[in-house]
Amino acid sequence: MTDYIRNNNRENLHNLKPTANLRLPSIQPASHLPNNNISSDEVDNRDFPRADYRLESVRLQSYTNWPLSFMDPAKLAAAGFYYTGHDDDVKCFECGLAIRQWVEGDNPMSDHQRWQSNCRFVRKLPCGNVPIGVDPSTVPSVSPRGSDVCGRYGDEFRPDASPDFRSGQTEFQFPSTAKLGSQNLAQPKGPAHPEFASYDARLKSFDSWPKSMPQTKDQLADAGFYYTGASDQTVCYHCGGGLNDWEPKDDPWFQHAKWFKKCYYVLMVKGQDFIKSVIGQSVTPPSREETMQMNLPSYIEKVQPPAIVEKPEEEP
Repeated sequence: MTDYIRNNNRENLHNLKPTANLRLPSIQPASHLPNNNISSDEVDNRDFPRADYRLESVRLQSYTNWPLSFMDPAKLAAAGFYYTGHDDDVKCFECGLAIRQWVEGDNPMSDHQRWQSNCRFVRKLPCGNVPIGVDPSTVPSVSPRGSDVCGRYGDEFRPDASPDFRSGQTEFQFPSTAKLGSQNLAQPKGPAHPEFASYDARLKSFDSWPKSMPQTKDQLADAGFYYTGASDQTVCYHCGGGLNDWEPKDDPWFQHAKWFKKCYYVLMVKGQDFIKSVIGQSVTPPSREETMQMNLPSYIEKVQPPAIVEKPEEEP
């Protein structure tokens, strides 16, 4: 599956707290050019409409109107994020992970690692990142990505920074850890796309799903995906992870776990053993606080039997 990146903002994929008028994002293929052949991607920040955010210095410049005094723009830029120009929304130049609603105590790099462990920047793989003070000509060439198997095209996680594609120098994937009072509890969060939280809503999105595709709309909706309406691009309603270029033998649940192993929906519905069987390694179960973030009405609605309320017997 070809790797694509979907920008995460109110109108795109990945990790923003959705609003009532959230629009489905348009999906653009990611341009991973060889080192130093600078290309410009269209970005959110109005002040830098054609900037190349592979340059840390350019990412830092995007924070001209950054609203949060407690969050250092230098740390955000060093963690691969540039400022979109909207509220406190930032986005990774490589994987497209978007995070918002930062709170004091949040660590940009840790949140990036937590919510997008597969990001090349996070994994310290060549992705074109140019740290401040480094000669661009010394930056390793960007390694090509395979396109022979199903894969993610974007992560639209919903890291409400308290935690949904591009490169980096660190590691993970989802909400940032917020401190509630003195208890250091994770801030409750919901799905990336709550409008598709129900199985029926996701199923309906597949009305125009290509009939030639081997994966059925029931299988995809059951695995947490909704259809974007473009090509064969699908997105998980909860973690925001996107997959396209489906092949005949691709199993939706298997691919979901393979590419987005930390998706809470997959973890809760399929369990740790399933994810381990897919990726070949153990998965740390979410804490009680993290579990608070899991809003899984579709799972409950589809799997759990309807509640039965027994009336008390009337006394004779």
